Amino acid sequence: MPEQPEQSKTPDNGCEQCRDVVERTDVPHVVRKCPWCGREMHVAEPGAHGIGMKVREGDVVTIPASWIQLSLNPLLNRGHFTEFGLKRFGETTFLGALPGTEQAGNDG
Repeated sequence: MPEQPEQSKTPDNGCEQCRDVVERTDVPHVVRKCPWCGREMHVAEPGAHGIGMKVREGDVVTIPASWIQLSLNPLLNRGHFTEFGLKRFGETTFLGALPGTEQAGNDG
């Protein structure tokens, strides 16, 4: 852990090293602790060439529930269905738990 800088710590804004960090909790992000003051920061740091997300050792990856949107309309979707995922999404959305399936919970 790096040495503590000379400046004073402020619990609300963190130390001089981390007080200017922009926190994002509305998108997938990592929870990272400042090595100088220990403040937890919610950081969405892009990966190489802007693709993906940079995750460092000790980071906790967080995906907000409000960010996940599944839809058959590609304009409203925030992801891409695989062939299996599309089939499964369609079955659970439109058919529900039909008699004779595992989802129905038959005691048979």
